[in-house]
Amino acid sequence: MDALISPDSPELDVQNLSDLAVFAKKLGKAPLQPHRRPMLGSHLTRMKGHGMEMLEVREYQASDDMRHIDWRVSAKTGQTHTRVYAEEREHSRILALDLSSQAYFGTKHTFVSTRMVQLLCLVGWRTKIQNDKIGACLSFANKDVFLPAKNQASHFSALLTSLSDATQVTHRLTQVKTSSPWRSLLARNIRHQQIIICSDKSELSEKDLEELQRLSKYNLIHWISIEDEHLDQLPEGQYRLQDMQGIQTIQITNSSMQSYKEHRLMAKQKMNNQLSRVGIPFHYFALHESPVQIARHLMAFGALS
Repeated sequence: MDALISPDSPELDVQNLSDLAVFAKKLGKAPLQPHRRPMLGSHLTRMKGHGMEMLEVREYQASDDMRHIDWRVSAKTGQTHTRVYAEEREHSRILALDLSSQAYFGTKHTFVSTRMVQLLCLVGWRTKIQNDKIGACLSFANKDVFLPAKNQASHFSALLTSLSDATQVTHRLTQVKTSSPWRSLLARNIRHQQIIICSDKSELSEKDLEELQRLSKYNLIHWISIEDEHLDQLPEGQYRLQDMQGIQTIQITNSSMQSYKEHRLMAKQKMNNQLSRVGIPFHYFALHESPVQIARHLMAFGALS
């Protein structure tokens, strides 16, 4: 079994996360034409300047650089025209992790929490390799970790340490988690960032949506959900499950399993509609998928350059 898909332990140390750098280097190039509209990962912002991409040709203005005059268009129209370029800027990305106690679970391969940390670490390494700034806002158990976007070796080491901490199984014993990474980012007035959110939330409150809408007004956000699809493939029978309330015995039947599948499908569709309403792309993956496979999907859709 692929050790990346099924690590020996759901708890990852810094060395495990450092090993992912090799996979980040082998992700290949992002497509020039993403399947959806270009995101911030294209490394270009729509500002008037002199960069790699031409935005438009328009009539010359007194403040324009004469070097950018388009003489062919000017001769054709009889009016002086100039080229306007997109300004190339350093890319800045924030990794946001939102884990409830239920994320520290998995029927096969590994835990949802582990897969999400693997994916964010891959994105982090990819960003570092491209010499761009990387930051993080992590919310799990009773912890809220914020690291501003920087391009420093010591800063990246702190990121790996925090991501490793997020995989510790003891965090599932925490009963109440009151914060969220988007709330923390709003409080810090974060702007002009690409934000990758990994969350195990199955539904969003109106407050969540209002906060996400405000955050997406000045940032480009992608939402990633990873679920254990084997949960709806359990055979009939009795199961003893233990959570913070103790040990429970549940009866699984074909009828109850079908009801669970329908409920989960409806929840997924509702989440997609809610996020679409506030302009945030929703990406759904199964736990058995490799973090490398997920990262390549994000590249294809412009969420990762």
